[in-house]
Amino acid sequence: MGHATAQDIFDQLIAKTAIPFTKIEQLSMDGPNGNWKVHSLLSCHIEVPTSTTVPLDYRPHRWVENVTVAERAIAIWPDIQLFFKSLKPLSTKSYKTLAEMMQDKLLTARAQCFISIAKDVEPFLLRFQSGAPLRPFLGSELSIA
Repeated sequence: MGHATAQDIFDQLIAKTAIPFTKIEQLSMDGPNGNWKVHSLLSCHIEVPTSTTVPLDYRPHRWVENVTVAERAIAIWPDIQLFFKSLKPLSTKSYKTLAEMMQDKLLTARAQCFISIAKDVEPFLLRFQSGAPLRPFLGSELSIA
């Protein structure tokens, strides 16, 4: 029978497969040593996403803390759009929500607007969102000088 190396397997994959490598979803083999080598050889022939930046958790009860969430969302939005285009249509709620967001041409402008307003009121909210009794100081803080 003989012994096949990862390079031999990869060469046969190229020679015998009519499917474009970008369409391959899974590649299974019987041994771990060949798997990683074939995977690395295959990765050289397809564009593998390299972004490791993930979205941050949204905090609906402390919206000032969501400035970094919105900034991260804007930063990774092009990667999310690229990923979404590669998906097959799904019937899940999250897919439908994302599909609606893809149609919103003002999404990043809305996020920028939120960031701007949140940064303006952040000093006030950080001072008065506290467990300490700060109500006596609220009037003088809100008065116009």
